[in-house]
Amino acid sequence: MRQSLTYLAIPVFSLLLLGGYALSSYAENGWTAHPLPETVSFLEIRIMPFIVRINEAFLIEATVVNNTPDTITYHGDCDSPISVEFDGNVGIEYEESCQPFSIIELKPGEKATVYAPSSGLVYRAIAAGQVNANVKFSYEVNGERKTISELFKFTIEDFEGKLLHDFDLTFKLAFNETAISEVDNIRIKFLKVLQDSRCPNGAVCIWQGQAVIQVSVTRNNVHFGNFNLTTTGSYGSADSVAIDGYFLRLLKLEPYPSLNDPIKLSEYVATFFVDKSEDMNSVKVYVKAVNGIFEGDERTYNVIGTWNLQKNKGKIITFSDIGRGVYHLKLNVANCRDLVKNESAECIFSPVIVDSGSLPMSMHIGLDKKNMQFAIHFISKSSDKIIFDIKELKTWSENGIVSIKSISTLHEGQRDGPLLVQKIYSDRVEGLNFIEYPIAREQGAPVTLRIGETASNGCAIMLTLVEIRDNTAIFIRTLDMNKPCPIC
Repeated sequence: MRQSLTYLAIPVFSLLLLGGYALSSYAENGWTAHPLPETVSFLEIRIMPFIVRINEAFLIEATVVNNTPDTITYHGDCDSPISVEFDGNVGIEYEESCQPFSIIELKPGEKATVYAPSSGLVYRAIAAGQVNANVKFSYEVNGERKTISELFKFTIEDFEGKLLHDFDLTFKLAFNETAISEVDNIRIKFLKVLQDSRCPNGAVCIWQGQAVIQVSVTRNNVHFGNFNLTTTGSYGSADSVAIDGYFLRLLKLEPYPSLNDPIKLSEYVATFFVDKSEDMNSVKVYVKAVNGIFEGDERTYNVIGTWNLQKNKGKIITFSDIGRGVYHLKLNVANCRDLVKNESAECIFSPVIVDSGSLPMSMHIGLDKKNMQFAIHFISKSSDKIIFDIKELKTWSENGIVSIKSISTLHEGQRDGPLLVQKIYSDRVEGLNFIEYPIAREQGAPVTLRIGETASNGCAIMLTLVEIRDNTAIFIRTLDMNKPCPIC
């Protein structure tokens, strides 16, 4: 249950679009409580935006849960049930307020997200440093007014660099500029240009040369060091570095050198990519998926999707018994957040243009290659999230290598590539695995596969057992053209 913020002033309301959850039990800029039995408790408290800078307005967002056997009520709309006391560094401003308020019920077992301050008040950061806040939630139960409170701390930043929001994961930094990812609290600073020997436009060179820059990376106030990243200037030739479960890549360094026109240090601008993913997103994707169902919708949807990150465009086509929808994409690489659970999944975010030419929504798209799932979330409608089963998936990497995944269904006596299935049991599959590399063998080797285990020809083809159902073995079949079998 989430109360309306319709009456808040627009500058404050805009902050609702920002911020990242703090998920640890007690952490900088975020705290999560562990509710006690039969109490009204705070489940989570955070600031919005997650990174607050001097002179910025901010909100306090709290999620409360009713673990009592009684229905409780609290004020909503213009009147917030949350009040906050700060020990310093925060000023409270007054502005024109709205008058309407409502009484909201919270039944046993339900939770609700509420915000402070009330209409007519603005919390503003006035000095840098740590802030201790006492957050109170007031409610009524059986005619009695009660209040719960929790201590919460956050930090106001003295920071004048670039602030990145939820999906700004491809971004530019000028020389000596710093960026902070608001979702993941990662700081990246463009420190130095160590070398720029790229072959200038207008020159004839015996090699293409390279540019080397140095960046500083900090996360959650822990400095991970300074890293050198290299690029030749062509797409896909840049260095990358993995830091604390995140992936940072230098995509481009501008301007590109020209003959007899030296570049000043202050003119350099680097384009970066950061994601909580083990691998860079595929440059091109083709996906065919089925059996997607919206929550509360009986219809089944199928989908075909294709996109190209180099060209920054793509298309999603959905099919159901009431027709089809065509959505044109303009892409940004994105953090997957809660869209898909696999940390190595690929995700993109895009404004959507339908065939009529209107711009009604944005779309968050997730591609889970490991579990062969495809997810779409229509941002304008918070409940419109749909998960599909991938039947066919083709991806292209930056160097043009193709990987093709599909679902392979085998019965006893059937063979796909390196695997001949002989017996199917409820918990395992037995058969013969035929190897082609490093030494090709005419005879298959006996193999027993359980869920998650694989059979391979030693090079391009791999079958991963994902399900056993009705005497049928279901595999994910991967054809990786980066590992072709040698021709002898």
